[in-house]
Amino acid sequence: MSRPSAPSTPTKRPTTRSQPSSSPSSPAPMATTTPSKKPSSLTTETPLTPMQPISLLPTTVAATYAHIHIISIVVLYYLNFSSLVADPVATLLQLVPQVALAQGIYMVLCLPVADGSGGGTIKSKKEKATKSAGAAWQTRLSQLLLSHTLTALLSTPLLTILTILLGAPITSHLPHTFLLSLHIALLTTPPLFYTRGVDGNAWRQILSVTAPWDETLGAVVGAVVGAWLGAIPIPLDWDRVWQRWPVTPLVGAVGGWAVGRVVVIGESVLGGAGGRAGVS
Repeated sequence: MSRPSAPSTPTKRPTTRSQPSSSPSSPAPMATTTPSKKPSSLTTETPLTPMQPISLLPTTVAATYAHIHIISIVVLYYLNFSSLVADPVATLLQLVPQVALAQGIYMVLCLPVADGSGGGTIKSKKEKATKSAGAAWQTRLSQLLLSHTLTALLSTPLLTILTILLGAPITSHLPHTFLLSLHIALLTTPPLFYTRGVDGNAWRQILSVTAPWDETLGAVVGAVVGAWLGAIPIPLDWDRVWQRWPVTPLVGAVGGWAVGRVVVIGESVLGGAGGRAGVS
């Protein structure tokens, strides 16, 4: 008998992996590059340009009327104090044009007008020489009108809302609160609009309390602090007629405004005297 033949096992052929050809004809592997990240506009903040402090115009008229202006405003409210206690609304309405006129004369005679640079700086002598006197007065008067308009339409409503949020009567005495805010706005914001214009850089520094201490800011700080202190006597049980709203906050605002103005003028006088002593 013949033996069965053993099954033939298939022979495995060695597999060879093809190596990448290094010939010039084969394309080179592409390099992967990561795109560079552009700086986000949300994270980059434009630094604020430092404001220049506002000083009085370097004229004898400005230096003289700046003192007269403080006295005239204080005397104006003092002479009307009795009528203010008796009829606050009618008296405050009567005083509005007088205060606005006094502030307008002060700004035109004593303060540099905004020149569009955001700093309220005075233009160079050469540039001012080429500008006619008529055009200069036209610029001052137009800026004065803009200042009073923005005070009436913007500052007064904002101060009214802020006064109510700080505790003023909301269900009654609304005319009293509005007129109080109008008088505080007339004492503080027209010089700011007149010297700073509507430049966003300047107003960001004013609202963030980083603006330099100067002729305009001293009056604002003094009036706000004075009005806040003036509200303290209202709830006290002294039973005085002048404790009625808004007599004491208005008196405090006027007194604080005057103190702030005097402090700024005193610092400028002492600083000028110290500078002259250092030079000598």
